[in-house]
Amino acid sequence: MKILIIVDKKDSAIGRLGLYIQKANPQHQIRIESFHPKRANAKEILAVEEGIAWCDLIHFQYWKSAEVVRSMFDIGKPYILTHCNPYDVTEHSWTDYKINIAVNYTLQRLLKGVTERVALPVDVYFWRYQDEKEFTKDRLQTVIMVAARIEAKKGILPVVQATKALNMRMILVGRPSDVKYLDEILKYDHVEYYENVSDSQLRDLYYQSGIHVCNSVDNFESGTMPILEAMACGVPVLSRPVGHVPDFYDGTNLVVRKGKPDDVSDIIQKLDRMRMDYPGMIEMRRTAWNVAKSRNIEIFGRENSRIYYKAVNKNPLISVVIPTYNRVKTLAKVLQNLTLALDEHTEVVIADDGSTDGTDVFVKALDIPRMTIKYIRTDLYRLTPEGYRKTYGLAHARNMGIMEAEGKYIMLLDDRIGVDPNAIKAFRERAKEKTWLWGMKDNAKKGFVENFSFIERQALIDTGGFPEVITQYGGMTQATRKRAEKQGIRFEFVESAKAKALEKSSSKWNRWEDIAKSKTQCYKLGYE
Repeated sequence: MKILIIVDKKDSAIGRLGLYIQKANPQHQIRIESFHPKRANAKEILAVEEGIAWCDLIHFQYWKSAEVVRSMFDIGKPYILTHCNPYDVTEHSWTDYKINIAVNYTLQRLLKGVTERVALPVDVYFWRYQDEKEFTKDRLQTVIMVAARIEAKKGILPVVQATKALNMRMILVGRPSDVKYLDEILKYDHVEYYENVSDSQLRDLYYQSGIHVCNSVDNFESGTMPILEAMACGVPVLSRPVGHVPDFYDGTNLVVRKGKPDDVSDIIQKLDRMRMDYPGMIEMRRTAWNVAKSRNIEIFGRENSRIYYKAVNKNPLISVVIPTYNRVKTLAKVLQNLTLALDEHTEVVIADDGSTDGTDVFVKALDIPRMTIKYIRTDLYRLTPEGYRKTYGLAHARNMGIMEAEGKYIMLLDDRIGVDPNAIKAFRERAKEKTWLWGMKDNAKKGFVENFSFIERQALIDTGGFPEVITQYGGMTQATRKRAEKQGIRFEFVESAKAKALEKSSSKWNRWEDIAKSKTQCYKLGYE
C-alpha cells in the first residue's frame, strides 16, 4: 500500500512517530512529508500535492496540518488522523476523517464515538536496557529532564529548584521555546543544558542518570515519549499523572506525583525518597521494562498497518500466505493470476524457504496495485555428520508466514497453484467461524489439501498451526487436519473457489521412503 504520512515537522516528536511507522512497515511504501500549518513553504506544498496524487491513503499526524491541507486540496483519497494534542481534541467533531486514532485512553474518551487507540511507542532495540551492574547507587544523585520545547508548561524550573536544594546533578535536554524561561533556568549553576543532541547522545545521558522527571501541567501532554525511553533504558521515572501515564501506571513501575507542577517541596520529598531507596529503584527498573517491551515500535507499526487496511477495505483483510522454494518463474505466474482475483486491497506474504534462484530480487521489485507484499526468509538447517543440511521447511515457512500475516483470514496457496478470478470472493462469501474451507483444483473435487484453502487466522493459530515435527514430505495434510479437528475445526469444500496447477508436483512414487517415514511420525503423534 502507498501511504502518505503528513507531520508538522520531520524533526519533531510527531515526525518521529511517522519514522517509527515507516521503519516497522517495510511492506508498505510510505512517504513522510512535513507541512507546517502556519509556515508551509512552496517545497512542502508541492511535496504534499505530489504525495496526494501518488498515495492510496493519507495519514495525518497533526490536526492543524490536516485542516489546512484539506482546505487547500481536493484530496479524493481516504484519510485518517492521529490525535496527539489533548488541548485541541474537543475543538471539532472530527467526523470527516475516515478513522480517528487516539494515543492514550484520556484522548479516546474525549473523542467519543468509534475511535481507535494506538499507544505511543518506544524503540527498545535502540533505547536498550542497561545492565543492572551499570546502575550504580551514585547515579540516583542525577536527575534528567527531556523536553521537546523548553517552556513553563513543562514545569522544569521547580525541578531545577528542587535538585538545587538536594544538591543533585541536573541534566536538561531540549530546545528553547521560551528563551526567557530558559535563561531563568540557566541561572542555576548545577544545570547541565544540552540542545540539539542526537539520539545516541541522549541515550548516553540516560545512562548517566538515576531519575527521569516529567512535571508538565495537566491537559498538555499526550505522552511523553521520553518517559518510555527512560523506562526502556532502565531509568526510574517520577511523573505527574499526565498523558499516557495513567494508562500503564500500576503502583510499582514509576512514581506518580499528584502535587501541582510548582510544588517544589513535594518534588523535593519525592526525589529524596527515590534517591535513598536504591533497592526499590532496582526493582522499579524491572517493572518499568515490562511497560516498554509492550510498547515496541514493531507493535506500534503493526497496529497502524491494521488501521490502514481497515481504512481502504470494506471487508476484513485477507492475507494470502505463499511458501516458496526455487520456483521464481512459476511464482510470477501465481502472482499474476492472483492480481485478477483482487476485489479489495490484499496482503500477500511470501515465505521463502531459502531460494537461490533470485526469488528475493524478483519479489522485492514488485509493485502491484491493491497488493501489499511481505517477503520473509524462513529456511532452517540441521547438523548432520556431513555438515549442515537444509531441512524440510514447508510447515515452518507456513507458520512464519501466518505469524507475519495481518489479515483476519488466511488463504493458503502453494507456489505452483494459480487461482481463478473468483477464488478470493468465493472463499470470503463462505467464511465461517472455526471452519476451514478448501477449493477445487484442476476441475476435480478431491479431499482436503491445505495448499489451496481458507481459514480465520486466529483459529489456525489456535490449532497450533502446521506440525513442524513432520520432517519430510508425505504427512503434512494428515497431521494438520487431525490436529485441527481435535480443536473443533470443521472442514467444508467450496466448489466455486477454483484453481489450477501451473506446475506438477513431484510424483509421490519418487518419495515413497519420505511418505513412509511421515506416516510413521503421524502414527506416533496419534494422528492416524
